[in-house]
Amino acid sequence: MSYYWILLAMALALVVATAIGTKLASFGFPLPVGKRIGCVDGLRGYLAIFVMFHHYTIWLRYNFGHPWADPALNFYNQLGKAAVALFFMATGLVFYPRVVSGLRANNWTSMYNGRFFRIVPMLLVSTLSSALIVAVEYRVLPDRHFPIEVIKWLAGKQGPLMGVEGSNLVNAGVLWSIWWEWVFYFAILPLVATLRLAFKRDTLWVLLLLLLALSLLGRFTGHEIFKFIPLFIFGMLTGEAVSKPYIKHILSKRWMVLPVLMALIAGMTLFHEPYGLVPMCLFAFVFLSVAGGNDLVGLLSTRGARILGEISFSIYVIHGIVLYVAFRIFHIERVPVLNLPVLAICAVLASALCFLGIEKPGMALGKWFYPRLQAQLDRVLRGSNGSGANDPSIPNA
Repeated sequence: MSYYWILLAMALALVVATAIGTKLASFGFPLPVGKRIGCVDGLRGYLAIFVMFHHYTIWLRYNFGHPWADPALNFYNQLGKAAVALFFMATGLVFYPRVVSGLRANNWTSMYNGRFFRIVPMLLVSTLSSALIVAVEYRVLPDRHFPIEVIKWLAGKQGPLMGVEGSNLVNAGVLWSIWWEWVFYFAILPLVATLRLAFKRDTLWVLLLLLLALSLLGRFTGHEIFKFIPLFIFGMLTGEAVSKPYIKHILSKRWMVLPVLMALIAGMTLFHEPYGLVPMCLFAFVFLSVAGGNDLVGLLSTRGARILGEISFSIYVIHGIVLYVAFRIFHIERVPVLNLPVLAICAVLASALCFLGIEKPGMALGKWFYPRLQAQLDRVLRGSNGSGANDPSIPNA
């Protein structure tokens, strides 16, 4: 199948996905609210769509007997790998204010409660939907190991479900990145927030550059974690850079679009993965520009793009299921490649429903649960200090 036809299908799918997002906004779908960072919202939605394109190209080969493997062409491989790298940068950016605040000034209980109820509900949907498909297709039933298998998937370790090898392909194995998100929340972020205590506010960039250099040197150990730590650090450096008004002013200029696009094209076509120093710097420059307010001639600031950004997590964790059903049940590899826009429509609409029916209620549940959790923790802490055990003023949450 011609790569040119696939590129055309991808372009059409992007247009259609954006149009669906715009239509959802006109129907009253909630747009992102509160303080936003540059045009990162619009970027996130397209990144999730790009990951779908990446897995679509893999499926095209897989269903014709080829192994499940990364695409050979740089561009198609970077659609997935670079997109996830930019997602990691976005995570570092969003949580950089907690580094600025320092370890003691943060309410870590609130943060972890919020992360749990923001992420886990959709992870459960992706995991249990995959399990249902596996059960029906292979005629198997959950056994006593199933709860542990589900917990592993929620942690980002996608082993076989119900003894079926390759069951992670049902959702395209996308939960691998969740493991590194958890590593960031529970290890990298509190560590950097602790180290921040030794630095003044106006020298935090020194700490970040030191950590970036150390993480790059750590690659010589061969440990996988050093492929990803620099991405989170680049995100934090972006947070530091865009806190300077004069930097944001330059980044948001229209003439910056050309160097941004050149960096993006170079990173996507000249390198097979985003983890080398040069491609990482190229993608970091693109991310920095977008976070600084460059909307790429309006592309990232449209209502459609912002809606896609709002539902990007749902797109990310369920698009693989849409592709699995399409290829394994409807055998769409026998249909012209223009089926990709139809799949994009299905993924966007399904994700919008998941956002309204799962993500938003999950976040609301987290806000309801947090004060009760905090009351219980306060009660335990008072009890461990030998006081308050019989204090009627302590709420019974």
